[in-house]
Amino acid sequence: MEQRKALDVQASGLMIVLCMIWGIQQVVLKLAGPDISPIMQIAIRSGLSALLVFPLIRLQQGVHLCSKAYLLPGIWLALLFSAEFLLVAEALRYTTASHTVVLLYTAPIFVALGLHWKLPVEKLNAVQWLGIFMAFGGIALSFIGRDQHAGQQIPQALWGDFLALLAGVMWALTTISLRLTKLADARRHRPYFISWWADFCF
Repeated sequence: MEQRKALDVQASGLMIVLCMIWGIQQVVLKLAGPDISPIMQIAIRSGLSALLVFPLIRLQQGVHLCSKAYLLPGIWLALLFSAEFLLVAEALRYTTASHTVVLLYTAPIFVALGLHWKLPVEKLNAVQWLGIFMAFGGIALSFIGRDQHAGQQIPQALWGDFLALLAGVMWALTTISLRLTKLADARRHRPYFISWWADFCF
């Protein structure tokens, strides 16, 4: 696979905005949880997103995502994506939205480690390794001083934290799998608007 370009200011800015939007979603899921279960909220969101994205996929030229080359990797990614959402929904039942967001967004760390192991062009240098250790340290630091008034709720909160971390691993596996399969090349055939809209909806 060809080497990807380094992140520029525009790409970094877009990712920050997207992460802010995605992070707020976990808060909304938690707030609405007493009225609508998180898994139901996620199912509605994903269903509506699929309805919005499917017509755009049909409009593209020259690439058939239902062909054999794309179908099996697509099914694998769908399973990982579904597992991530299921774990997020379950995590929100036991732990706070803030913990869920922080642990879910460990995904880039696992992506960096996974691609470092699988692709020579993605090898981490010394500065990047330092960034990985700092990120792990920051996550650990954010959980120091957990509310001691929770009492007996601490074990179930830890279980929720574990599920959120596992969701981050699933998200990372989705990204790694996308990078390592033929689906990575499919993006180059799509118009920019279709790529952006699909990423925003999902």
